[in-house]
Amino acid sequence: MKGNPAFSLRSIGDVYLLVPLKDEIFQKEKIIPTNEVGALLWKTLQEECTEETLCHAVSEEYEITRETALADIRQFLKTLKKAGALLNANPYE
Repeated sequence: MKGNPAFSLRSIGDVYLLVPLKDEIFQKEKIIPTNEVGALLWKTLQEECTEETLCHAVSEEYEITRETALADIRQFLKTLKKAGALLNANPYE
């Protein structure tokens, strides 16, 4: 899977936003607010990667268990997929 290049990560203080760049009409509901962990995941998703790659990146950076990281990652990926910000996602999820 990979992040959709039609979205860009922006930061305002401690808040991170994934903003769609290619919409002809601005739609605030397509903006995805996230945090530092989401920003790390998005940066990792700039290259083709697996769920395991994301899990490793988060658990290394934040010293949390694989199970905790995986639960958070799966929720973030669902949000990305729903917004169209994730390419090559598993179509069966």
